[in-house]
Order: sequence, then C-alpha cells, then structure tokens
Amino acid sequence: SVSDRDRDRDPVVVDADPSDDAVLTDAGAPPEWVLLLLGCLLGLATGLFVAAFNKGVHVIHEWAWAGTPSEGAAWLRLQRLADTWHRILLIPVTGGVIVGMMHGLLEILDQIRQSISNSNKSKSQSQSQRQGFDFVAAVFPTIKAIQAAVTLGTGCSLGPEGPSVDIGTSCAKGFSVMM
Repeated sequence: SVSDRDRDRDPVVVDADPSDDAVLTDAGAPPEWVLLLLGCLLGLATGLFVAAFNKGVHVIHEWAWAGTPSEGAAWLRLQRLADTWHRILLIPVTGGVIVGMMHGLLEILDQIRQSISNSNKSKSQSQSQRQGFDFVAAVFPTIKAIQAAVTLGTGCSLGPEGPSVDIGTSCAKGFSVMM
C-alpha cells in the first residue's frame, strides 16, 4: 500500500503492485514492455528493409555491369578505352535517367496527394482525418529507396548510409501512423 504522504505528492500513484503491467501513467502511456517490444519490432523492420535495399543494390549492379569481372575498375584499366567507353559512360548515365524519371513520378504523386488533401478540406471541415492506409504516402519512401538502389547499382556516387537512414525514418513514421 502507498503512504498518505506519497499519495498527496504524486497524484499518479495508485494502490497497485508496482510490477503490475496494467498500471498506466497520467497520460495513459502503455507499460514499458510494450514500448520495448515496439522498439524491437521497429529495429527488426528497419534491418529487414535495409538488407533488402542492400540486396537490391547488388542485383542492379550485377545486372547493369554484367560481363565485368569481379575485379571491377582494375579490369577496366587493362582494357582498351575504345572497347569499354560505352560501358563506362552509358551505364551511369542510364541510371541517372532512370532516377530522373522516377523523380518526375514523385513530383506527379506529390501533386496528386496535394490535390486530394485540398479536395478533402474543401468538402467538409467537420470530417475527421482520413482513416485507413494512405497508399500515396507509402509509395514515396519506396520510390526513394529504389532511386538510391539504382544510383548505387549503376555506379553513380551516393553513400549507402543516407538511404539506410531514410529507410529507418520511413519505418518509424509508418509505425507512428499505425499507432
């Protein structure tokens, strides 16, 4: 049982066993084990998505640079430039064009999302926020990850750390929306 002095000081204290998981704080926050479990699930999801991203980069690299031995740049230096210039130049340029087209797709989707949100606001101010899964919002991080994988796989300059952080951020935002 809790003493009267403690009860007057802290209105959140309840007459319950401190190990009882049903005890909620003043704001109604879940018990610590639930937060720990959600953090673990978030870390697992992020790790799986980053591993899939890494695998995608390798698949694109193997496809784009097919026929190039594993020595990479060392092999290209031994070849005549007349035989390899098209490969050295066109693969990264093609990757850049693909990423540019995907960026245009992102711009179109952003305009669609803005027009949908504007039409929802004009229809009714009393409507609560839109319920359900927002497909367009889920497409943005996916396309950005594919853009990064194409960029890295075709030999353009981009570090894998930035896209990995973006993937983690997207997972965290997705978890927060679901809550």
